[in-house]
Order: sequence, then C-alpha cells, then structure tokens
Amino acid sequence: MEKGVMLEPGCAECSEIEDISHVIITCRRAKACWQIWEESSLLQKDNFHEEINYLFDNTSHEKIEEFCIIAWSIWSAKNTRIWRNISQNDESIFRTAMHMLHSWRHVKNLANQGRSSMEVPVAEINDTEEDREVA
Repeated sequence: MEKGVMLEPGCAECSEIEDISHVIITCRRAKACWQIWEESSLLQKDNFHEEINYLFDNTSHEKIEEFCIIAWSIWSAKNTRIWRNISQNDESIFRTAMHMLHSWRHVKNLANQGRSSMEVPVAEINDTEEDREVA
C-alpha cells in the first residue's frame, strides 16, 4: 500500500515484476524511449546501477546528464500514469526530457557568466532549438 492506495506489484506498462532497472531500462516503454536517444548504443547493461557505473567510467559528463534526465522522465511518466491516469507517448517523454535538460543547461551557463536566471526573460530560458525552428 502506497499513498493509501493498493498497488499491483507488477509494472503498469507490461505487468512484469517492477524494480528500478525494469522501469528505467528493460520495460518496453523505457526501451522505446531509449531508442529515440541518439546515444542509445551507450546502454550496455540491464541493471540500472551497473548502467550508471558503466556510463561514469565510459562516457562524457554531457551524456551522463542526458541519461539521467531521460531516466528521470521515464520514471516521472510512469508515476503520472499511475497517480493521475495520464499517459504520454515515447516521443513526448523524450522531448520533455531534452527540453528540461536544455533549460537547465541554459540557466547553468547564465550562472557561469555571472547572470542570474532572474535577469533573463522566461521566454529565453524556455526557447529550445525546436521552438526556434517552428517560429
């Protein structure tokens, strides 16, 4: 029982036994999201903890950031489906992750330049490459 709600022990997507490795890496929904990532070939393990260790030893800081935000977005989408009954497609999960990462990197760069995010219009922070292509 979690949050006063009885939960099934299986994955909400495929009914397999759910653990962090399943939700983030081996579930069919997770695999579909990872296939969108241009660096999906970096995924070498079926165990979340082993994957994190492998990435830290074998790839760049930027790719680790991407992995972490995609993993968080997959986890968040799972929880949104369970708790709010709202489903997102794989592309939406991935795009949300990349948008959050772009925004975070933008604000981090501003901080490194000595500018506060409070000095930057929200439109500039939320402006992604894709948004600029549409405009």
